Amino acid sequence: MAPTTHILGLAVLCLFCFMVCFGMRPSEWSNLPDSKIIWKAAKPLLTREQHMEHEDEWTKGHPDDPYDGMAKFFGQDKIKIGINDIDYKEHGEFPYRVVKLDDFMMDKYPVTVGQFRRFQQNKPLFRSTAEMHGFSHVFFRHVTNPIQYPEKDMKDVFWRKVPLTTWAMPWGRKDTDEDTLNEDLPAVHVSHDDASNYCNWRGKRLPSEAEWEYAARAGNPEPIIYPWGDHFKPKRMNHWQGYYPGENLEHDGHGGVAPVDAFEAQNTKGMHDMVGNIWEWTASFYIPYDRTNYTMADVGKTFVTKGGSFIDTVEGNMNHPIRVASRWPQGISYTAENVGFRCARSWDVDVSWMKAIKPDKPKPQHIRFEDTWEFKKNEKLRLEKMEKLKNIGERKKAHKIFRKDEL
Repeated sequence: MAPTTHILGLAVLCLFCFMVCFGMRPSEWSNLPDSKIIWKAAKPLLTREQHMEHEDEWTKGHPDDPYDGMAKFFGQDKIKIGINDIDYKEHGEFPYRVVKLDDFMMDKYPVTVGQFRRFQQNKPLFRSTAEMHGFSHVFFRHVTNPIQYPEKDMKDVFWRKVPLTTWAMPWGRKDTDEDTLNEDLPAVHVSHDDASNYCNWRGKRLPSEAEWEYAARAGNPEPIIYPWGDHFKPKRMNHWQGYYPGENLEHDGHGGVAPVDAFEAQNTKGMHDMVGNIWEWTASFYIPYDRTNYTMADVGKTFVTKGGSFIDTVEGNMNHPIRVASRWPQGISYTAENVGFRCARSWDVDVSWMKAIKPDKPKPQHIRFEDTWEFKKNEKLRLEKMEKLKNIGERKKAHKIFRKDEL
């Protein structure tokens, strides 16, 4: 009996693991219709019927989630990525390069705390990188007691490694939890792996650097500085204003991470927070465009983040300059208060149905020469000429009869 009991228990455990790992949705996500859940988990390659039926579901998103919509972008063969200014060579953005992109879609907003919470509820065994490490990086001005956390980040002395800091507790405070945290804030303290897992759960993926930059420019193949154009406009993004790190004037109304809808859309495609607020993960490995002091051994160690954050400035005198071409390399397990993400999706359509439909071969047309316009035109001229000759002959005949009568 004992072996049978062990086997039965093992079978029940395997069934539970299968339900958890393969997306058995609990009641927290009950607002989403079952048919939509199945479709969102489907393969990116769609049939013609699926493409026509579900296009609005991706672009408009779920009706109960205002931050779930996506924007569609049509790819081009020659798109310039980067910046053609040698002064920014040290940031790895010079010179610009030409890439080719296929059609794709991208979230209009960064992934929010509310969206990431639903992911955590649907995957109860999932643990973020910050949870497993036991800490994450917090800007020193946002730490309750900086003296209590003296351990500084080796890359930036103004960041502290604060224990118990996660996406649910962005500042590591005990009085901040999932119930009190604003759901409209972007999900931060997430690593590259965390972002990839969330996007895969939604049937999406992380965007490439070229896709991100192309979407920030609203599908413009030519480089521009900001999503709205080449000239800076105040109160269009969350960034540092003042002398870093001592003073932030907060003219934009925010001293740290702002809600994803705090500012109006930054381009004509309705994209929010493409520059400012938080850095966003991409699926692209970091390689300087000019390849200076960079070898193939360095490839794969860091990924590109884009957009700039609330501690970056417009001029770039302190930290990074905020613009579309800005890029910042980070390790796959890096987490911080100013790093989040958004998802993208390939818009590939199965066109095999088009190849299967063979066009009807044109039937040979047997046209008589008498039916052609050339013959009809010549025939008309011939008849007119015959009519004229006939009239002339009749006049001559009448003239002869008249002469006989005179004689």
